[in-house]
Amino acid sequence: MNSSWVQQGIGKESSCNICNERVATYYCNNCNVILCSRCVEEEKKKFLYCMKCGTKIMQDDLQNKSSKIKCRTCKSTALKEGISNHKMCPSCRHVQIVSIAGKNRSFVEEFRSQIMTLMHAHDSLQEVQQKMRILKRTLIKLRSAAFLHDYQLETYILEVLNALPLYKERLLVKLAQKMPLLQQQVQKLNYTESWAPQNFAYYDTILNQIKDTITTFRAYVDDLLRDSKEKLTYVSDAIHELISFKDKFSTILPIMTLLPEELPIAMFDNVKIKECTLARLNSQKGSLVLTDQRLIFIQKKGIFFSDLEVTFEMFLDGLEKMSMVGHIFKRLQLETDRGLIKFAAKKTMHDNILKYFEIASNFSIHQVSDKLMATLMDASETACDLNELKEKIEQAVDHLQNIFDQSMTQASVQATQRQSPYIQNPISFQPNQNQKAHYFTNNPVSRQFNSVPRPPPMIRSQESTFNNHVHDEIGEMLLNLQKRKILLEEDLKTLERKISGDPLDFLKRQQYRQKLQECKNQLQFLNQKIKWIESKLQYTTEEPVTLPIQFFE
Repeated sequence: MNSSWVQQGIGKESSCNICNERVATYYCNNCNVILCSRCVEEEKKKFLYCMKCGTKIMQDDLQNKSSKIKCRTCKSTALKEGISNHKMCPSCRHVQIVSIAGKNRSFVEEFRSQIMTLMHAHDSLQEVQQKMRILKRTLIKLRSAAFLHDYQLETYILEVLNALPLYKERLLVKLAQKMPLLQQQVQKLNYTESWAPQNFAYYDTILNQIKDTITTFRAYVDDLLRDSKEKLTYVSDAIHELISFKDKFSTILPIMTLLPEELPIAMFDNVKIKECTLARLNSQKGSLVLTDQRLIFIQKKGIFFSDLEVTFEMFLDGLEKMSMVGHIFKRLQLETDRGLIKFAAKKTMHDNILKYFEIASNFSIHQVSDKLMATLMDASETACDLNELKEKIEQAVDHLQNIFDQSMTQASVQATQRQSPYIQNPISFQPNQNQKAHYFTNNPVSRQFNSVPRPPPMIRSQESTFNNHVHDEIGEMLLNLQKRKILLEEDLKTLERKISGDPLDFLKRQQYRQKLQECKNQLQFLNQKIKWIESKLQYTTEEPVTLPIQFFE
């Protein structure tokens, strides 16, 4: 080990990789170098900003502009030049420099956000179940309104309903299979001595492994539910179309009386009869109505007061053939035992009209059976209880977070308790009368800790080394306290989420509130420590520094 490390009492793992003298406070994401604030370089870049909306246009974007530059947001030309400073790594010349405290914070946040994505299994399954229930209730209302075609809707809903318990069991099994691997990966971070800035690349590797494991779990969930989601999408589109038909039928019922046991099928607006040998209806525009027994054509009559009127109708019993004819201009051609009819409509409606003509002419094949309807209505609304899956995932998330928090806390506590060989234990140090002149300091910050003794007097040659060490020791202590602050802030968010989440009994609510208050008190005390240390880091190394006893506890 370098003799300078021994003299200053600084851990080599926390030193700047460039100067090897000061405590590192920055980290380069590109080359994994840790740097002190003096070794970090700055790069100035020109940019333009819009005086109207404040949008920035960086220098890299300006190189691609050959014409007059405009704001990409508001298209304004009122632009003004500015200069931005970017921290740059002296080793690789990249500007991907972040503070070590910020790197720690982002790592903790990324880890916890990844772990929380395990809830994707419960959320996706719950989404499928809720959508299935809504579609089921809507379909029952449509069947009550006599829209009984397309039996596939009930079939798909019942298939999804019966598959939900199986999905839940498979997800529980998959979660149990993934947990040992996730636990093993998180435990790789549980190395107290190695939790240091120079190992950030190692931590990122472990985090990527955790991401890959969770990504495969999410992919399994998506693959498992893909078939049910596709079925529900088909049902949703079909129900939406049936609802539009139902609304249209409500407008024509006053002028059109359905026959006994006649059922509505579909209705299309803006349809033209281009040719009809059954009646004189050439190039007339109206609405085409289909039931399971008849084809009805309705038009608006009158100029000022338009009234609906049935101008043509025919029974589907005489329908012999349906086809789409024409190369450029498509026409729907119906061949009956009485003559020929050709319809013209928008291109997007041709296939739909042909499909519902097929349903109407062969309604007995497409009609939903009474047995299938009764099965759908009798199916329980609470067919699958997802609380067990939710609780298992929450337990897994809490378990992984506890392992991670424990590793972070142990690393922070051990790093905080490391002390220089030149500083005696402030708790066990007992002053003697020959050292009274050196017990106290006159600076206003440490006056409030006037009961804390200073170390024994040193000769002049050692005083500068001692002060340099204490200055670097404070910088390292600041990083460790910031780690503890990150953990406390995350604990506060977790407790607040639990209190505002599912209903809790009175005792649990009181326990969570008590823990929340304790965390707030600890966070307040940590903020005071951090504020005091930041003020000390502004002092020069030639000024005597006294460390309060509370910061070693």
